[in-house]
Amino acid sequence: MKQDTILFCLHGFIRTGPSMWWIAHQLKALQYRKTHTPTFGLHLHSLQDNAAALHTQIQHALSQSGATNIDVVTYSMGGLLLRAMLTLYPDTPVKRVVMIAPPNQGAEMAELVRRWIPVHELGWDPLAPLLPNAPTQLDEPAAQISVGIIAGIKYNGTGYNPLLSEDNDGKVCLTETKLKRDHQWITVKGRHPSLILHPTPIHQTKHYLEHQRFDQ
Repeated sequence: MKQDTILFCLHGFIRTGPSMWWIAHQLKALQYRKTHTPTFGLHLHSLQDNAAALHTQIQHALSQSGATNIDVVTYSMGGLLLRAMLTLYPDTPVKRVVMIAPPNQGAEMAELVRRWIPVHELGWDPLAPLLPNAPTQLDEPAAQISVGIIAGIKYNGTGYNPLLSEDNDGKVCLTETKLKRDHQWITVKGRHPSLILHPTPIHQTKHYLEHQRFDQ
């Protein structure tokens, strides 16, 4: 039971809060005091503006619920949103984090799409935060925050997208998911869009939030 803790589930690029409904629903068994699946315009506003909005929502949720801790599940770019929020507001009482398919080192795929569809030449550059190495400008979660990362791969060496340089989930490469700080990390077979719907990563997320380790 996590009656002193609220849960935030953060969606990915060009998605909305309801896309996290299924995984949030599956985590109800952990009995969080409250679960939130907010929506952010990750492709419309800067990462810093979205991070400030997330912090405001967290502060309001803590005040309304009386909880003292936060667990966070992130999907794809939602991991960068969390990192941006912790960079701006490092005292936010985040306790446990599970990142699913996070582009923690940026993503080759973002660079490819940006090359194919150069909207940045028109002054709109929504993929900038996802470019290779761009996330290194963000702080990584502090050492006292327990972090587990789930990466999707094909287990064939080339991944679901052969245009990328290593095994991948179709959008994010294997090593792009990792942080430099200590964290737990596992791989599962699966494509990027399905990783928040598939039973295996959902089971592993639940296990990590409950035991602070993955089910090996």
